[in-house]
Amino acid sequence: MSCLFIIVAVALSGPPNASSRALPPAAVPSGSAREQVEAYLSTIDVAVNAQQWQALGPEATAVLVEIASSDQQLPLRRARAVEALGMRKDAAAADLVNKLAAGTSESRSVRMAAVRAVPKLAKDAAAAQAKLSPLLEDRDVQLRATAAEVLSTLGANGCKAVSLRLQRESGEERALIERRSAACRKP
Repeated sequence: MSCLFIIVAVALSGPPNASSRALPPAAVPSGSAREQVEAYLSTIDVAVNAQQWQALGPEATAVLVEIASSDQQLPLRRARAVEALGMRKDAAAADLVNKLAAGTSESRSVRMAAVRAVPKLAKDAAAAQAKLSPLLEDRDVQLRATAAEVLSTLGANGCKAVSLRLQRESGEERALIERRSAACRKP
């Protein structure tokens, strides 16, 4: 009985100090940068936002670059690493992201993640447009549509590049690219 009393008393008294309280869900996981990145890349039920990726510190960029550029990693894991690089907005990853977006030997998921990350890492909209416009000529219609979607968010010059590409598209491919670049037609 006295053992039960002690357990109840300790439970009701709460933690001895503030550092033993549970961390909020947005907190940075403990451990090395690699462990933190691996934990975030492994989440499946909860999205990791830009603020959480940025909170990991500069060491996380090197880990993400390693994963994104590794042919030994699954394409989906690489794509998630590329998305994270874009959310971190670390210009040191721009060359890799541009290379992955243009890399015709890369998987579609990696390339599409890279296309979406390009404007986040570019110094301005014009630089992003210069990297993305050539992708409107890619033979993969899904990649062309993703490039058109991203370009449509970069202003009038991006929309002009999409419009020029649409003149050369027909049928279902044209319809797909028109749907994905709808931002160009908003007032």
